[in-house]
Amino acid sequence: MVITDLAGDIEYANPKFTEVTGYTLEEALGQNPRVLKGGSQPKEFYANL
Repeated sequence: MVITDLAGDIEYANPKFTEVTGYTLEEALGQNPRVLKGGSQPKEFYANL
C-alpha cells in the first residue's frame, strides 16, 4: 500500500510494498507509482502486484 500526495508522489509505503517491489522506502518516497510500470520487470512481476 502506498499513500500519495495530491500530485501523485509517494509519501508513504508500507513494508509489504517494499517487500513485493524491491524498492526501499527511501527509494519510493517522492516517486510516482508509475515507476512500477517501468518495463524493467517481466510481465509476471506486474501481474503479481
